[in-house]
Amino acid sequence: MAKTFNSFNPANGEVIGRYPIFSTKEVEAVVARAHETLSLIHI
Repeated sequence: MAKTFNSFNPANGEVIGRYPIFSTKEVEAVVARAHETLSLIHI
């Protein structure tokens, strides 16, 4: 299972969200795919 971190409501300490922690390689791959996709859009 991937590592995650929690986001807390500062007023009451309740967990309001849980988010994955990505490695640098994972982020770079997603950004590269996004750039490739955007290069296909001709505006």
